[in-house]
Amino acid sequence: MEKLRVPDNEEAYCRYPEQSIYEFTPLPYNLIPSASQEDVRDPPDFIASAVRKAKDTKVNPLCTWLGEPPIYVNTGLMLPGQAYKDIELKGYVAPPPLGELLGCDLTILEQINPNGNHAMFRVRVGSEERLLKTFLDDSDYDDDDDETESTMDQFLAERDAYAHLIHYGACDAGVVPRCYGWLRLSKEVTDFVAGHSSYRCWGPFIRRQPLGILLEYFPDTSCVSFNNITFALAQTAMKAMCRIHQAYVLHGDLASRNCLLLPSGRIVWVDFDHSSNPSSKKPVKRLELWLEIAQAWGLFYGCLVSDLSINQRNLTLINTFGSQLPDMRIGYQSRSY
Repeated sequence: MEKLRVPDNEEAYCRYPEQSIYEFTPLPYNLIPSASQEDVRDPPDFIASAVRKAKDTKVNPLCTWLGEPPIYVNTGLMLPGQAYKDIELKGYVAPPPLGELLGCDLTILEQINPNGNHAMFRVRVGSEERLLKTFLDDSDYDDDDDETESTMDQFLAERDAYAHLIHYGACDAGVVPRCYGWLRLSKEVTDFVAGHSSYRCWGPFIRRQPLGILLEYFPDTSCVSFNNITFALAQTAMKAMCRIHQAYVLHGDLASRNCLLLPSGRIVWVDFDHSSNPSSKKPVKRLELWLEIAQAWGLFYGCLVSDLSINQRNLTLINTFGSQLPDMRIGYQSRSY
């Protein structure tokens, strides 16, 4: 069987994301690599030989360990000047906006990400603990680079993503945190945030009310990594991303740091501040959703099951997947991710 080529295969192309690729009949070839590979036990002389080859060539000789990726996306069609038939997302209906929380009485307990791009805090609202993700209001910041995202852009992206994720049931499905709404921080909370966050650029923006999104809080989580990944978890994470796409949300920042593993074994995707949807300023196209799920396969089966030292900036497009190597199998990192 050959890999699924999109958008060439128009019949299959038009079915995603309304239908999860895990519900396709038949399943795309190699969508679920053989879990028997998980328990492979190579003889010491085989490992030593493979390591010598990797050191000599800078290429792991086992680079096709899990076979070919299941999906080929013709990314050339997305280049400027390339016209392609953008097939309408016919199931899409814009959701109601995410509600603003007025008069929300919260108590900040601790900052949980001293090195993050957006200060996040564990807070108490009534008797419940929540996660507060904060954003500066830099909406009047003048930047000549139209491609540069402002913090306000990121807030709007995350706010609108959760409006979609709630409306289309992704929050109820448990693949993303529950979202309780957005708010403007009170002066008391703002003063606490300014004194305890890692931001060094509050400057004039601290004089206006920062914004926040109130989310479900998960204690004792860890990011998915090669230390905890399994074939079963990789498949769960892939299915979770399909469920997010069924809410017509493109995550936009595929990285292991944004995929959480809970003690129960549940997988949760977070951080939608680079996301987009069909109602965004740059509306999502069906082909972009296909590309992201193809990239997710490369992340989980080409890198995490094999070696996790990468992030989205270094994640090669699925079309050149062959350069992502299963170094964990031979215990040698043949390239720097």
